Amino acid sequence: MSVRKYKKSEPSLELMPPQVRTAFVDDATEKPAREGNLLYQKKDSFEIPKAFIVVLSGGTVRERRYFKYLTQNPSMFPDLRFEFFCEDRFATGMRPLVFDLAEEKVKQYKTSASHEKPDEYYVVSDVDVFKDHLVCFQQKCRELNINLIISNPCIEVWLYYSKRADRFDGFQIPQIPEKISQCVKTFLNDKIPGGVNPSKALLVLRTNIENAKNNYCEDTSGFPTIFSTNMFKLGEKLLSYVEDGLNKLMRV
Repeated sequence: MSVRKYKKSEPSLELMPPQVRTAFVDDATEKPAREGNLLYQKKDSFEIPKAFIVVLSGGTVRERRYFKYLTQNPSMFPDLRFEFFCEDRFATGMRPLVFDLAEEKVKQYKTSASHEKPDEYYVVSDVDVFKDHLVCFQQKCRELNINLIISNPCIEVWLYYSKRADRFDGFQIPQIPEKISQCVKTFLNDKIPGGVNPSKALLVLRTNIENAKNNYCEDTSGFPTIFSTNMFKLGEKLLSYVEDGLNKLMRV
């Protein structure tokens, strides 16, 4: 798949590498339709896009659901070629393998990249217990021109800002750091009746960007502090390519 073709054609089949989980999901189960060394069908053909954006994530559920509109409705976003991959496995020492997958994708697509319209790569990661690994990979991502998107402590921070403008007012940080992510998820459900459906959150992308950006803080090393997420950087990149399509989907 290193050579990308954008001309209009009949729906085609592409071979997915064994380690890649396709982002197309079954709405009833919110699980990948099939995994492994498989074929998936492109649902629509493409005009020549203005941007090619590749997002890779160590999350398997909420992140996949969040980007569902882009992966399942490509014809609604003709200016954007978007691909999503997730890798939830870990190497020895609990190092996330999503960074290996990202490096592989950069090398794979490099031979067919356009100099006029460079490919853009984003690794989306929670902090959870991986801060030391993320700090180490910051420099590696810069070398590979990969944008590192971090939600501290978890993606629910980004989802919270799709509905709320406050910086987790009233949240009590637990004494055990490993419990912070679960407490954030519980807090979100308490503060927002019904919680946040990741599949719908993309529809309010502009508001989400504004709230997350207003509440964003970094430490001296440039790492997002707790209740901060730089997902707004990816959101700002996507917005001009997807906003019209999202507005149409909201009217369906």
